[in-house]
Amino acid sequence: MEDRHKKKITDIVMGLIVLVLSLYIKNNFVRHDQFNNRMYYDFQDFGIALEEMNESISSIFILQKDSFTKEKSFMDRKALLDYLSSKRYAADRGNFTRRHEYPSLYREVDRVIDNILLDGRVSPSEERYLKKLYAYNEALIHAHREALGDTDDMNSEAWRNARDEIVTIYEEFSTIANDLIDSEEYSFLQDFKGDFEEVHFLRAKKFSEKVFSKAIPDQALPFDNREEKYTEKFIFSTHDDEDIRIYGLNEETQYKVLYHKGSREVTLYSWRGIIPSNQNTSDMYTEKELDALAEEILAKFGDVGFLYDRSVTIDLESKKLQSITYAYIQKIDDVYDEQQKVELTLTNYGAVSKLYIVDHDDIEMKLPLVSQEEILEKLSPDTTVQAIFKVRNLQGEMEYEVHILYEGTTYGVIFDGDTGGLKYYGRERRNYNQLNQREDSVDKIPGRN
Repeated sequence: MEDRHKKKITDIVMGLIVLVLSLYIKNNFVRHDQFNNRMYYDFQDFGIALEEMNESISSIFILQKDSFTKEKSFMDRKALLDYLSSKRYAADRGNFTRRHEYPSLYREVDRVIDNILLDGRVSPSEERYLKKLYAYNEALIHAHREALGDTDDMNSEAWRNARDEIVTIYEEFSTIANDLIDSEEYSFLQDFKGDFEEVHFLRAKKFSEKVFSKAIPDQALPFDNREEKYTEKFIFSTHDDEDIRIYGLNEETQYKVLYHKGSREVTLYSWRGIIPSNQNTSDMYTEKELDALAEEILAKFGDVGFLYDRSVTIDLESKKLQSITYAYIQKIDDVYDEQQKVELTLTNYGAVSKLYIVDHDDIEMKLPLVSQEEILEKLSPDTTVQAIFKVRNLQGEMEYEVHILYEGTTYGVIFDGDTGGLKYYGRERRNYNQLNQREDSVDKIPGRN
Protein backbone atom coordinates (compact mmCIF):
# COMPACT_ATOMS: atom_id res chain seq x y z
CA MET A 1 0.00 0.00 0.00
CA GLU A 2 2.76 2.37 1.00
CA ASP A 3 4.77 1.50 -2.12
CA ARG A 4 1.78 2.21 -4.35
CA HIS A 5 1.35 5.57 -2.61
CA LYS A 6 5.01 6.48 -3.18
CA LYS A 7 4.78 5.41 -6.81
CA LYS A 8 1.71 7.60 -7.29
CA ILE A 9 3.51 10.60 -5.81
CA THR A 10 6.52 9.88 -7.99
CA ASP A 11 4.32 9.69 -11.09
CA ILE A 12 2.71 13.02 -10.21
CA VAL A 13 6.08 14.70 -9.64
CA MET A 14 7.47 13.30 -12.88
CA GLY A 15 4.36 14.44 -14.68
CA LEU A 16 4.78 17.95 -13.30
CA ILE A 17 8.45 17.98 -14.32
CA VAL A 18 7.56 16.87 -17.84
CA LEU A 19 4.84 19.52 -18.01
CA VAL A 20 7.17 22.29 -16.81
CA LEU A 21 9.90 21.20 -19.19
CA SER A 22 7.50 21.06 -22.10
CA LEU A 23 6.18 24.53 -21.29
CA TYR A 24 9.74 25.84 -20.93
CA ILE A 25 10.78 24.32 -24.25
CA LYS A 26 7.63 25.63 -25.91
CA ASN A 27 8.14 29.16 -24.52
CA ASN A 28 11.78 29.15 -25.57
CA PHE A 29 10.80 27.99 -29.03
CA VAL A 30 8.18 30.74 -29.27
CA ARG A 31 10.68 33.37 -28.07
CA HIS A 32 13.30 32.07 -30.46
CA ASP A 33 10.75 32.26 -33.26
CA GLN A 34 9.76 35.81 -32.29
CA PHE A 35 13.39 36.98 -32.19
CA ASN A 36 14.01 35.42 -35.61
CA ASN A 37 11.01 37.26 -37.01
CA ARG A 38 12.14 40.57 -35.56
CA MET A 39 15.71 40.12 -36.82
CA TYR A 40 14.41 39.21 -40.26
CA TYR A 41 12.21 42.29 -40.54
CA ASP A 42 14.93 44.59 -39.14
CA PHE A 43 17.30 43.23 -41.79
CA GLN A 44 14.66 43.70 -44.47
CA ASP A 45 13.97 47.30 -43.36
CA PHE A 46 17.67 48.13 -43.43
CA GLY A 47 17.82 47.06 -47.07
CA ILE A 48 14.83 49.27 -47.84
CA ALA A 49 16.55 52.18 -46.04
CA LEU A 50 19.63 51.75 -48.27
CA GLU A 51 17.46 51.80 -51.38
CA GLU A 52 15.68 54.97 -50.20
CA MET A 53 19.03 56.62 -49.45
CA ASN A 54 20.22 55.96 -52.98
CA GLU A 55 16.99 57.40 -54.34
CA SER A 56 17.75 60.61 -52.40
CA ILE A 57 21.41 60.68 -53.51
CA SER A 58 20.42 60.32 -57.15
CA SER A 59 17.98 63.22 -56.76
CA ILE A 60 20.88 65.51 -55.82
CA PHE A 61 22.34 65.04 -59.30
CA ILE A 62 19.07 64.85 -61.24
CA LEU A 63 16.95 67.61 -59.66
CA GLN A 64 17.76 71.28 -59.41
CA LYS A 65 19.22 72.25 -56.04
CA ASP A 66 16.22 74.52 -55.35
CA SER A 67 13.98 71.45 -55.56
CA PHE A 68 15.96 69.59 -52.94
CA THR A 69 14.67 69.64 -49.37
CA LYS A 70 17.20 71.09 -46.94
CA GLU A 71 18.09 69.11 -43.83
CA LYS A 72 16.58 66.01 -45.42
CA SER A 73 17.09 62.72 -43.63
CA PHE A 74 19.01 60.39 -45.94
CA MET A 75 19.29 57.45 -43.55
CA ASP A 76 16.15 56.16 -41.88
CA ARG A 77 17.32 56.52 -38.28
CA LYS A 78 14.82 54.06 -36.82
CA ALA A 79 15.64 51.41 -39.42
CA LEU A 80 19.36 51.84 -38.68
CA LEU A 81 18.96 51.60 -34.89
CA ASP A 82 16.66 48.57 -35.13
CA TYR A 83 19.09 46.87 -37.51
CA LEU A 84 22.07 47.52 -35.21
CA SER A 85 20.13 46.20 -32.22
CA SER A 86 19.32 42.96 -34.07
CA LYS A 87 22.88 42.77 -35.35
CA ARG A 88 24.19 42.81 -31.77
CA TYR A 89 21.74 40.08 -30.80
CA ALA A 90 22.76 38.02 -33.83
CA ALA A 91 26.43 38.43 -32.87
CA ASP A 92 25.71 37.12 -29.36
CA ARG A 93 23.77 34.13 -30.67
CA GLY A 94 26.18 33.38 -33.49
CA ASN A 95 29.31 34.04 -31.45
CA PHE A 96 30.77 36.45 -34.02
CA THR A 97 32.21 39.91 -33.46
CA ARG A 98 29.95 42.89 -32.78
CA ARG A 99 32.65 45.31 -33.89
CA HIS A 100 32.36 46.41 -37.51
CA GLU A 101 33.35 49.71 -39.09
CA TYR A 102 30.54 50.18 -41.59
CA PRO A 103 27.75 51.24 -39.15
CA SER A 104 29.68 54.44 -38.27
CA LEU A 105 29.36 55.53 -41.91
CA TYR A 106 25.58 55.49 -41.65
CA ARG A 107 25.50 57.17 -38.24
CA GLU A 108 27.27 60.21 -39.73
CA VAL A 109 25.91 60.23 -43.29
CA ASP A 110 23.12 62.80 -42.72
CA ARG A 111 25.51 65.33 -41.19
CA VAL A 112 28.11 64.83 -43.94
CA ILE A 113 25.59 65.34 -46.75
CA ASP A 114 24.18 68.40 -44.94
CA ASN A 115 27.72 69.83 -44.95
CA ILE A 116 28.03 69.09 -48.67
CA LEU A 117 24.75 70.80 -49.56
CA LEU A 118 25.07 73.75 -47.18
CA ASP A 119 26.84 76.08 -49.61
CA GLY A 120 24.55 75.25 -52.53
CA ARG A 121 27.23 73.59 -54.64
CA VAL A 122 28.84 70.17 -54.91
CA SER A 123 32.62 70.21 -55.39
CA PRO A 124 34.46 67.46 -57.35
CA SER A 125 35.57 65.67 -54.18
CA GLU A 126 32.07 65.94 -52.71
CA GLU A 127 30.65 64.53 -55.93
CA ARG A 128 33.14 61.65 -55.65
CA TYR A 129 31.97 61.00 -52.08
CA LEU A 130 28.30 60.92 -53.09
CA LYS A 131 28.91 58.66 -56.07
CA LYS A 132 31.11 56.28 -54.08
CA LEU A 133 28.53 56.23 -51.31
CA TYR A 134 25.89 55.40 -53.90
CA ALA A 135 28.07 52.60 -55.31
CA TYR A 136 28.79 51.23 -51.82
CA ASN A 137 25.08 51.22 -51.02
CA GLU A 138 24.35 49.44 -54.31
CA ALA A 139 26.88 46.75 -53.41
CA LEU A 140 25.19 46.24 -50.04
CA ILE A 141 21.74 46.26 -51.64
CA HIS A 142 22.92 43.49 -53.99
CA ALA A 143 24.34 41.49 -51.05
CA HIS A 144 21.09 42.07 -49.15
CA ARG A 145 18.99 40.71 -51.98
CA GLU A 146 21.31 37.74 -52.39
CA ALA A 147 20.98 36.97 -48.68
CA LEU A 148 17.18 37.07 -48.57
CA GLY A 149 16.39 35.68 -52.01
CA ASP A 150 12.78 35.66 -53.13
CA THR A 151 11.04 36.06 -49.77
CA ASP A 152 7.97 38.09 -50.75
CA ASP A 153 5.73 35.11 -49.98
CA MET A 154 5.74 34.43 -46.22
CA ASN A 155 4.62 30.87 -46.88
CA SER A 156 7.48 30.12 -49.22
CA GLU A 157 10.40 27.87 -48.36
CA ALA A 158 12.80 30.75 -49.16
CA TRP A 159 11.17 32.93 -46.52
CA ARG A 160 11.32 30.18 -43.88
CA ASN A 161 14.95 29.42 -44.72
CA ALA A 162 15.94 33.10 -44.51
CA ARG A 163 14.25 33.45 -41.14
CA ASP A 164 15.83 30.26 -39.77
CA GLU A 165 19.29 31.27 -41.02
CA ILE A 166 19.00 34.93 -40.04
CA VAL A 167 21.97 34.85 -37.63
CA THR A 168 24.23 33.53 -40.38
CA ILE A 169 22.80 36.11 -42.78
CA TYR A 170 23.74 38.93 -40.39
CA GLU A 171 27.25 37.57 -39.99
CA GLU A 172 27.88 37.10 -43.72
CA PHE A 173 26.32 40.45 -44.66
CA SER A 174 28.37 42.30 -42.01
CA THR A 175 31.55 40.62 -43.25
CA ILE A 176 30.83 41.75 -46.83
CA ALA A 177 29.96 45.30 -45.69
CA ASN A 178 33.08 45.58 -43.56
CA ASP A 179 35.43 44.16 -46.20
CA LEU A 180 34.10 46.70 -48.69
CA ILE A 181 34.41 49.70 -46.35
CA ASP A 182 37.99 48.68 -45.53
CA SER A 183 38.91 48.38 -49.21
CA GLU A 184 40.97 50.99 -51.05
CA GLU A 185 37.95 51.98 -53.12
CA TYR A 186 35.62 52.85 -50.27
CA SER A 187 37.72 53.44 -47.13
CA PHE A 188 37.79 57.23 -47.54
CA LEU A 189 34.01 57.31 -47.01
CA GLN A 190 34.57 56.89 -43.27
CA ASP A 191 36.72 60.03 -42.93
CA PHE A 192 35.11 62.40 -45.42
CA LYS A 193 33.21 65.27 -43.80
CA GLY A 194 32.91 67.68 -46.75
CA ASP A 195 35.29 69.55 -49.01
CA PHE A 196 36.31 73.11 -48.24
CA GLU A 197 38.54 75.26 -50.41
CA GLU A 198 41.67 77.09 -49.27
CA VAL A 199 39.72 80.34 -49.09
CA HIS A 200 37.60 78.81 -46.35
CA PHE A 201 40.67 78.10 -44.24
CA LEU A 202 42.06 81.61 -44.69
CA ARG A 203 38.72 83.14 -43.77
CA ALA A 204 38.36 80.83 -40.76
CA LYS A 205 41.90 81.58 -39.56
CA LYS A 206 41.48 85.33 -39.89
CA PHE A 207 38.12 85.40 -38.11
CA SER A 208 39.21 82.98 -35.35
CA GLU A 209 42.36 84.99 -34.62
CA LYS A 210 40.34 88.20 -34.56
CA VAL A 211 37.86 86.76 -32.06
CA PHE A 212 40.61 85.23 -29.94
CA SER A 213 42.67 88.42 -29.78
CA LYS A 214 39.67 90.33 -28.43
CA ALA A 215 38.80 87.74 -25.79
CA ILE A 216 42.34 86.60 -24.89
CA PRO A 217 44.64 89.48 -25.87
CA ASP A 218 47.86 88.12 -24.36
CA GLN A 219 48.07 84.80 -26.25
CA ALA A 220 48.23 83.56 -29.87
CA LEU A 221 46.90 80.62 -31.92
CA PRO A 222 49.97 79.10 -33.61
CA PHE A 223 48.58 75.57 -34.09
CA ASP A 224 45.84 74.30 -36.42
CA ASN A 225 44.50 71.14 -38.06
CA ARG A 226 44.83 72.45 -41.61
CA GLU A 227 46.30 69.19 -42.91
CA GLU A 228 43.27 67.17 -41.81
CA LYS A 229 41.46 67.71 -45.09
CA TYR A 230 38.17 65.99 -44.39
CA THR A 231 37.36 67.21 -40.89
CA GLU A 232 34.21 69.27 -40.52
CA LYS A 233 35.82 71.83 -38.21
CA PHE A 234 38.98 73.91 -38.38
CA ILE A 235 40.70 73.80 -35.00
CA PHE A 236 43.08 76.55 -33.90
CA SER A 237 44.88 76.22 -30.57
CA THR A 238 47.36 77.97 -28.30
CA HIS A 239 49.28 74.75 -27.65
CA ASP A 240 50.10 71.59 -29.50
CA ASP A 241 48.22 68.56 -28.15
CA GLU A 242 51.56 67.10 -27.08
CA ASP A 243 51.72 69.82 -24.40
CA ILE A 244 49.31 67.74 -22.34
CA ARG A 245 52.23 65.51 -21.34
CA ILE A 246 54.19 68.36 -19.78
CA TYR A 247 51.24 70.29 -18.38
CA GLY A 248 52.07 71.72 -15.00
CA LEU A 249 55.33 73.27 -16.16
CA ASN A 250 53.28 75.84 -18.05
CA GLU A 251 50.81 77.99 -16.13
CA GLU A 252 49.17 79.53 -19.19
CA THR A 253 45.58 78.57 -19.78
CA GLN A 254 45.33 76.53 -22.97
CA TYR A 255 42.62 77.43 -25.48
CA LYS A 256 41.10 76.03 -28.63
CA VAL A 257 38.93 77.71 -31.23
CA LEU A 258 36.59 75.51 -33.26
CA TYR A 259 35.37 76.92 -36.59
CA HIS A 260 32.55 74.85 -38.07
CA LYS A 261 33.12 74.80 -41.82
CA GLY A 262 29.47 74.44 -42.72
CA SER A 263 27.57 76.72 -40.35
CA ARG A 264 30.50 79.06 -39.57
CA GLU A 265 29.75 78.76 -35.87
CA VAL A 266 32.84 79.59 -33.84
CA THR A 267 33.46 78.35 -30.30
CA LEU A 268 36.43 79.42 -28.19
CA TYR A 269 36.96 77.37 -25.05
CA SER A 270 39.58 76.67 -22.42
CA TRP A 271 40.69 73.07 -22.05
CA ARG A 272 43.66 73.21 -19.67
CA GLY A 273 44.45 75.39 -16.66
CA ILE A 274 41.18 77.23 -16.27
CA ILE A 275 42.07 78.15 -12.64
CA PRO A 276 45.53 79.72 -12.52
CA SER A 277 47.71 77.99 -9.93
CA ASN A 278 48.89 81.24 -8.34
CA GLN A 279 45.40 82.44 -7.39
CA ASN A 280 43.36 81.78 -4.27
CA THR A 281 39.83 82.36 -3.04
CA SER A 282 40.55 86.01 -2.27
CA ASP A 283 40.99 86.55 -6.02
CA MET A 284 37.53 85.28 -6.85
CA TYR A 285 35.20 87.71 -8.61
CA THR A 286 31.77 88.73 -7.38
CA GLU A 287 28.76 88.61 -9.70
CA LYS A 288 28.87 92.38 -10.10
CA GLU A 289 32.55 92.26 -11.03
CA LEU A 290 31.96 89.49 -13.58
CA ASP A 291 29.08 91.48 -15.09
CA ALA A 292 31.41 94.43 -15.55
CA LEU A 293 34.15 92.23 -17.03
CA ALA A 294 31.68 90.61 -19.47
CA GLU A 295 30.53 94.04 -20.58
CA GLU A 296 34.15 95.11 -21.11
CA ILE A 297 35.00 92.02 -23.21
CA LEU A 298 31.85 92.10 -25.33
CA ALA A 299 32.25 95.82 -26.02
CA LYS A 300 35.23 94.83 -28.23
CA PHE A 301 32.82 92.98 -30.54
CA GLY A 302 30.64 96.01 -31.20
CA ASP A 303 26.87 95.83 -30.86
CA VAL A 304 26.08 92.28 -29.69
CA GLY A 305 22.35 92.88 -29.31
CA PHE A 306 20.18 92.17 -26.29
CA LEU A 307 20.88 90.02 -23.25
CA TYR A 308 18.21 87.30 -23.34
CA ASP A 309 19.71 84.93 -20.78
CA ARG A 310 22.09 85.14 -17.83
CA SER A 311 22.88 81.78 -16.23
CA VAL A 312 24.67 81.63 -12.87
CA THR A 313 26.40 78.43 -11.70
CA ILE A 314 26.76 77.94 -7.93
CA ASP A 315 28.74 75.23 -6.09
CA LEU A 316 26.25 73.32 -3.95
CA GLU A 317 28.71 72.56 -1.16
CA SER A 318 30.49 75.87 -0.76
CA LYS A 319 27.57 77.99 -2.01
CA LYS A 320 30.16 80.00 -3.95
CA LEU A 321 29.87 81.41 -7.43
CA GLN A 322 31.49 79.20 -10.10
CA SER A 323 30.67 80.90 -13.40
CA ILE A 324 28.21 83.09 -15.27
CA THR A 325 27.07 82.65 -18.88
CA TYR A 326 25.77 85.65 -20.81
CA ALA A 327 23.70 85.09 -23.98
CA TYR A 328 22.99 87.90 -26.46
CA ILE A 329 21.14 88.09 -29.77
CA GLN A 330 20.36 90.82 -32.29
CA LYS A 331 16.73 91.71 -32.94
CA ILE A 332 16.17 93.39 -36.31
CA ASP A 333 12.73 94.32 -37.66
CA ASP A 334 11.15 92.22 -34.92
CA VAL A 335 13.21 89.17 -36.00
CA TYR A 336 15.72 87.40 -33.72
CA ASP A 337 18.84 86.71 -35.79
CA GLU A 338 20.69 83.49 -34.90
CA GLN A 339 23.49 84.54 -37.23
CA GLN A 340 24.17 87.36 -34.79
CA LYS A 341 24.16 85.51 -31.50
CA VAL A 342 26.94 85.66 -28.88
CA GLU A 343 27.44 83.64 -25.70
CA LEU A 344 30.19 84.26 -23.15
CA THR A 345 31.05 82.21 -20.04
CA LEU A 346 33.34 83.64 -17.36
CA THR A 347 34.68 81.70 -14.38
CA ASN A 348 34.78 83.02 -10.84
CA TYR A 349 38.45 83.91 -11.43
CA GLY A 350 37.57 86.18 -14.33
CA ALA A 351 38.87 83.77 -17.00
CA VAL A 352 37.08 83.25 -20.30
CA SER A 353 35.82 79.68 -20.21
CA LYS A 354 33.82 79.78 -23.44
CA LEU A 355 32.83 82.18 -26.19
CA TYR A 356 30.38 81.42 -29.01
CA ILE A 357 29.89 83.62 -32.07
CA VAL A 358 28.97 83.22 -35.77
CA ASP A 359 31.09 84.33 -38.72
CA HIS A 360 28.13 85.57 -40.76
CA ASP A 361 27.83 87.44 -44.03
CA ASP A 362 26.00 90.77 -43.93
CA ILE A 363 23.08 89.56 -46.04
CA GLU A 364 19.95 91.67 -45.88
CA MET A 365 17.21 90.05 -43.87
CA LYS A 366 14.04 89.25 -45.82
CA LEU A 367 10.83 89.12 -43.83
CA PRO A 368 8.80 85.88 -43.93
CA LEU A 369 6.25 85.46 -46.72
CA VAL A 370 3.67 83.95 -44.36
CA SER A 371 2.03 86.28 -41.85
CA GLN A 372 1.77 85.71 -38.12
CA GLU A 373 -2.00 85.47 -38.41
CA GLU A 374 -1.69 82.67 -41.00
CA ILE A 375 0.60 80.75 -38.65
CA LEU A 376 -1.81 81.06 -35.74
CA GLU A 377 -4.65 79.81 -37.95
CA LYS A 378 -2.80 76.50 -38.21
CA LEU A 379 -3.40 75.89 -34.49
CA SER A 380 -6.59 74.68 -32.89
CA PRO A 381 -8.83 77.62 -31.89
CA ASP A 382 -8.71 76.62 -28.22
CA THR A 383 -4.88 76.44 -28.14
CA THR A 384 -3.28 78.48 -25.35
CA VAL A 385 -0.54 80.48 -27.10
CA GLN A 386 2.08 81.83 -24.70
CA ALA A 387 4.31 83.49 -27.29
CA ILE A 388 5.01 83.76 -31.00
CA PHE A 389 8.11 85.32 -32.56
CA LYS A 390 10.18 85.33 -35.75
CA VAL A 391 13.71 83.92 -36.08
CA ARG A 392 16.32 83.90 -38.83
CA ASN A 393 18.17 80.62 -38.31
CA LEU A 394 21.83 79.84 -38.99
CA GLN A 395 21.04 78.87 -42.58
CA GLY A 396 19.39 82.25 -43.18
CA GLU A 397 15.88 80.76 -43.28
CA MET A 398 12.95 82.59 -41.71
CA GLU A 399 10.96 80.76 -39.05
CA TYR A 400 8.08 81.35 -36.66
CA GLU A 401 8.37 79.85 -33.20
CA VAL A 402 5.19 79.43 -31.16
CA HIS A 403 5.11 78.47 -27.50
CA ILE A 404 1.88 76.74 -26.52
CA LEU A 405 0.55 75.38 -23.23
CA TYR A 406 -1.09 71.96 -23.15
CA GLU A 407 -2.15 70.23 -19.93
CA GLY A 408 0.38 72.19 -17.88
CA THR A 409 3.32 71.56 -20.25
CA THR A 410 4.80 74.17 -22.58
CA TYR A 411 5.76 73.03 -26.08
CA GLY A 412 7.68 74.73 -28.85
CA VAL A 413 6.36 74.66 -32.41
CA ILE A 414 8.45 75.89 -35.36
CA PHE A 415 6.97 76.78 -38.74
CA ASP A 416 8.76 77.66 -41.98
CA GLY A 417 8.39 81.41 -42.45
CA ASP A 418 8.07 81.20 -46.24
CA THR A 419 5.88 78.11 -46.69
CA GLY A 420 4.15 77.78 -43.32
CA GLY A 421 5.16 74.13 -43.14
CA LEU A 422 5.72 72.49 -39.74
CA LYS A 423 9.44 72.04 -38.96
CA TYR A 424 9.41 71.02 -35.29
CA TYR A 425 7.08 70.17 -32.42
CA GLY A 426 8.39 69.26 -28.98
CA ARG A 427 9.53 70.39 -25.56
CA GLU A 428 12.66 72.18 -26.77
CA ARG A 429 12.15 75.94 -26.94
CA ARG A 430 14.23 78.99 -27.75
CA ASN A 431 13.85 81.75 -25.17
CA TYR A 432 14.89 84.76 -27.24
CA ASN A 433 11.56 86.44 -26.49
CA GLN A 434 12.57 86.81 -22.83
CA LEU A 435 14.70 89.87 -23.58
CA ASN A 436 12.82 92.24 -21.34
CA GLN A 437 11.22 89.91 -18.80
CA ARG A 438 14.03 87.43 -18.15
CA GLU A 439 14.96 86.19 -14.69
CA ASP A 440 18.46 84.91 -14.01
CA SER A 441 18.69 81.13 -14.13
CA VAL A 442 20.81 79.44 -11.48
CA ASP A 443 22.51 76.10 -12.07
CA LYS A 444 23.89 74.23 -9.07
CA ILE A 445 26.79 71.80 -9.31
CA PRO A 446 28.11 69.28 -6.78
CA GLY A 447 30.84 70.43 -4.46
CA ARG A 448 34.48 69.87 -5.35
CA ASN A 449 37.42 68.94 -3.18
